[in-house]
Amino acid sequence: MDQVPWSLFFDKYDHKYRGLNPPANVTSSLASNRGEPEDAYNKGSGYFWAMDPKGDDYFLIKFHTATAVQHVFVDTGSYQAGNDLLNDGVLQASFESAEESEAQLSSSDSCGNFETIGSFDGGKASLSLDESKKVICLRILVTQNQQAWIFFREIDVWQAVQRVTGAKRSRVRIVRDGPQKLISRGTGTQN
Repeated sequence: MDQVPWSLFFDKYDHKYRGLNPPANVTSSLASNRGEPEDAYNKGSGYFWAMDPKGDDYFLIKFHTATAVQHVFVDTGSYQAGNDLLNDGVLQASFESAEESEAQLSSSDSCGNFETIGSFDGGKASLSLDESKKVICLRILVTQNQQAWIFFREIDVWQAVQRVTGAKRSRVRIVRDGPQKLISRGTGTQN
């Protein structure tokens, strides 16, 4: 009797990190087979399965407020859709600038200029950002037409730690190759 891989039972749409993503408007130019773009971004067990990706199609995350981002993780494909990976794509960011910050945040469709900050390898992108720069938008850009659809399984954004001065207790975000843990200083308790 052939052994069935355990991943068939435990992989089904579950998000690996269930990150505490910053509030954002999530849209895409990709047509949906199942799910909505925000399903891959919001924590939980949703996904966005996009059909017929073409070069210049995108998945856009526009933060409600400019955000200092520490790390971004994007995972495509699943056991159900093993070949539906983003094969040729890049991760891009638009950063807040002093001159444009109010105009960028007030305009519902303006992100400003994008910079490529990373690329996809094996359907995944994982990278750390310069925490001193605030991000207005993140964009996943398809760079070439591909035959396979794209199963957006999970998109996680970790915010940079912001120090609170003058407070008795501050919360610090600890990230160790996985989910976030919040530890309250001075109390030794974990949340």
